[in-house]
Amino acid sequence: MGKTNKNQKAVDYLRELSFPLLNIRTAMPKLTGITQPKVAKLVGLSRVTIAHYLTGRLRDPEAQRKIADTYGVSRESFFTNEYGRHSKSRRKPMEAAVQPRTEIEIQDKIDGLHDLVNDIFISVMAIHAENHDRKNIALDQTIRLRRAMEALGLRHSAEAFRKRG
Repeated sequence: MGKTNKNQKAVDYLRELSFPLLNIRTAMPKLTGITQPKVAKLVGLSRVTIAHYLTGRLRDPEAQRKIADTYGVSRESFFTNEYGRHSKSRRKPMEAAVQPRTEIEIQDKIDGLHDLVNDIFISVMAIHAENHDRKNIALDQTIRLRRAMEALGLRHSAEAFRKRG
């Protein structure tokens, strides 16, 4: 549940900073590591169809909900702009473009985003380390198997195994 809250917070912060929804949606796969092919498989649609939803070309509410759920964000914050319309354009309405912001508000939002990016980076590094540990374990098991085959006099099999491994 923690990741869901982080993703939702990130989307909310970016919206408050007047980032276009299209940019937020197209950046989400890179930020979360959940690629369009993964989303397509989870949702049951093609990767091209997912791309069309993320760019605003398709707008089925049920499919949008499934995609937003995959990223751990609400459909409304991910697909609907502050005026209740589904955002496709990168251009912002004039009212959103001229909203006054104080430097302190903007710096607070940037600091919050920085913390989120650090959390995501730490999560990605933990996943990378876990995968690296798995590779080392597999390598150790392969070496032990080769030695056992050689000890049992299965030299021919061990040599064939060594060539493949």
